[in-house]
Amino acid sequence: MAAVTVKTATVAVNGSSETVFTDAAGRTLYYFTPDTPTKIACTSTSKLPSGQTCTTVWPPLTTSASAVNTPVGTSGSFTIYKGADGSQVEYNGHPLYTFSGDTGPDQSHGEGLLGKWFVATPSLTPTAAASPAASPSSSSGGYSY
Repeated sequence: MAAVTVKTATVAVNGSSETVFTDAAGRTLYYFTPDTPTKIACTSTSKLPSGQTCTTVWPPLTTSASAVNTPVGTSGSFTIYKGADGSQVEYNGHPLYTFSGDTGPDQSHGEGLLGKWFVATPSLTPTAAASPAASPSSSSGGYSY
């Protein structure tokens, strides 16, 4: 089975050029701070303040592949985690997403939204598994805003 491809690109983020991860189509990838390596908080059952489901606004980078083609020079680790909405690509334990507000490549409109969404960069540090006290929870398994 073919591997899913993650690339890097230089994108304007808050007025500065920054190297970010993108999907194969060049769309910027993001991470969500309530996620952990073993608990995906943004799911198809979690709701945003607008009433939309989280994954409608923040589509996860999912794959049926068993491997990730990584950008040259990336020192971190890409993995695939089986979550509620499929097998999601993670970087250093951070599940990755695109943002529906980015209409094409080289955009970063999701940076800093709700103080929880940030562009995924090669310098993104590994996250530790959350302790039960630190893990967000709800009856739907998603994150409550």
